[in-house]
Amino acid sequence: MNEDDTAMIAVINIPRDRLLTFNYLTTEPDVCFPFACLCGEEKCYRVIRGFKNHSKAVQEEIYQLGDCSRYVKSLY
Repeated sequence: MNEDDTAMIAVINIPRDRLLTFNYLTTEPDVCFPFACLCGEEKCYRVIRGFKNHSKAVQEEIYQLGDCSRYVKSLY
């Protein structure tokens, strides 16, 4: 792997046919162009527009997941 590569390492065994999703709200405080999320999860936020553009209640929910980047945590 070189310095331009990105890797994700699972902390559990993931079945081969399992759909993986990524919660952009844990890493992105803002996005230039909001976009519809198509993950299909029951608790989907539907539109990705960045952490700081959600209500305090949603920010609290995201923060409590414990998966936020240090930068997003600093905004909370």
